[in-house]
Formats: sequence, structure tokens, C-alpha cells
Amino acid sequence: MKIYAAVNSKGGAGKSSMLIAFASALHHQGKRVRILDLDSQGTLSGWLDDENGLLPISTEELLIEAGQFAEEDAENARLAYAHILEAEKTGGYDYLLIDTKGEPSMTAAVTMAVADMVLCPSDGSSAEYEPIMVTYKSCEAALKQIRSKTDPQDMFRVVFTRQSIAQSSGISRGKRALAKQFHCVGGIAVSAAMDDAHRVGTTLGRLMQFADNAAEQSESPAARTNGRRMADRCRKALENASFVLNAIDESEVAHVPA
Repeated sequence: MKIYAAVNSKGGAGKSSMLIAFASALHHQGKRVRILDLDSQGTLSGWLDDENGLLPISTEELLIEAGQFAEEDAENARLAYAHILEAEKTGGYDYLLIDTKGEPSMTAAVTMAVADMVLCPSDGSSAEYEPIMVTYKSCEAALKQIRSKTDPQDMFRVVFTRQSIAQSSGISRGKRALAKQFHCVGGIAVSAAMDDAHRVGTTLGRLMQFADNAAEQSESPAARTNGRRMADRCRKALENASFVLNAIDESEVAHVPA
């Protein structure tokens, strides 16, 4: 089971949206995926349900309420590690995707220490350079703490969340600066398809199937047109996420059980 941890010391960087895209793409490929939501916002927990084909790890005992999270960070880190060990022991899954809170924490450090890949989303702007450096240094310290021989550069990836031909000069400069320091892959386009999937509580693949059916079977011409547009958005989002996952897989380090 590969463990991918989404970590950025800055909030609002797009961790949850990135994991929705990745989980959808992996599920669409027939992979078995588990989700561990350690973010107090609970975005992934709100997205998951029994019908979307992905299995969440129950985290009722985790103290993820705002305020409690910071106070009980050490206890949360211990519980998060226990959940990761249990997921590995259970087996039968190809991926464990972990979402974390957008600030430095012991919980985030634990997930980085045991992850196969640390995925740090960024829109590429120069304003995100410092938070990414903080995240990388935390990853470096976490690996050193457990005496891991893994080079953090080998497992740390900056995933660009903005991909557009018409990028501002500031975004382009920011991406070039990040690419000099880190391995960068990208990008996960922030799309309406992911927003739709999150709102409905399903994967991009299932939403695409629903939209395709609507485009074929709806009696209303407007409904058929809307169905085709939604299906196209989902298809492009899935292709994009699969492309980035392939780039990550090609450079992956050997799995070390947690």
C-alpha cells in the first residue's frame, strides 16, 4: 500500500481538492483507495460516503475540532500513526491518501515520516515559496528524527494546482524558482468538475457516468447539452490527475512499512 500525504504549512493551498482528484483517478483505474482525513476542516470526510467506492478510515476519536487540534497535537499524532499502522495491517488496499491541516504540526510530521511521497500543492506564486520551504524543512526534520536514510528530495513533490497557457509573469517566475529547489509536477487544474464531485459526494468517474447518461437519455436538449459539458469536464479532470499520478509514480522511492 502506497502512502501519499498531502502537506502544506499554508492553509488554502488545495490539498483536499488535489486528493479528491487523485482518489477519483485511482478509483477510476480500479485501484483500492483508503482516505485518512486529519484536517480539522473535514473536507474529505464530508466528500466521502458509502456509495462512492472509496473507504474512509474512521476517525471519531481524533480531536480534529478547531482549537482542540492544536492543543492535543501530540495525542492526534499518536492516534494518526495508529490508524496508519492498522491500515497497513489490514492490507488489501493499493493507496492510502492522507489529508492534513494547513499549519506545521506534529501530526503532519508523523504523516511525512511514514509516507512514500509527500505531495505539497502550490499555485506556483512566489508568495507560496516560504510555506513550501517550511513544509520541506519539517519533512527533513521528521525523517531525521526517525533515522530514515531516505533523502527528502526523493519523496517530496511540489504539485502545481494551476495549469494555464495564459499564466501571469509572477506565476511563471514562482514556478521556475520552485523548480530550482524541488521536484515539481503539474498541474492539477482547479476545475468545476471537482467542485461538482465534492458537492454531490461522489468521484469524478461516477459523476462522468451520470453526466454521460444524462447526455444520452434526457428528453430536454438543454439537459443533454449540460450533461455533455459536465462529462467533458470530468473526463479532462480525470486525465489530468492520471497524468500527474503517473509522473509521481515514475519517480517514487521504495516503500518502507510504517
